[in-house]
Amino acid sequence: MSLEPFDEFIRRIRELVRSLEESASRLETTRREFIEPLYSVYEYTDRYVIVVDMPMADFNVLSVDLRGRRLSLECRLRSDVRFERWSMHRTTGFKYYRLELQLPEDVVPEEASIESIRSKSMVKITIPRRIRR
Repeated sequence: MSLEPFDEFIRRIRELVRSLEESASRLETTRREFIEPLYSVYEYTDRYVIVVDMPMADFNVLSVDLRGRRLSLECRLRSDVRFERWSMHRTTGFKYYRLELQLPEDVVPEEASIESIRSKSMVKITIPRRIRR
């Protein structure tokens, strides 16, 4: 008797469990009234560029903390965002963006620069890379 169908079933169950855990993690974030913004990380030979998209952000209340290899970003929304019937039985809302990133080992955080591009509701963080010799 072949175990292939059973192995495939187990693999799919594990994927489903992983997906449910990720969804639960996102729901936990919403309960705290924070939402993770969309972001992209670009890697160049001499630097990393992180672009964070934050529509409706109040850039006067932007906080970026870069310690070692840890980047933390938080920004208040200009107005609360509410979703009715977000899930079957509840309404949820967001007041802040929050992003936590673990950075690569070769970053030079003390030389980082931060630029807010308000017209596009984006923040651009440039972090130099340590040059290896």
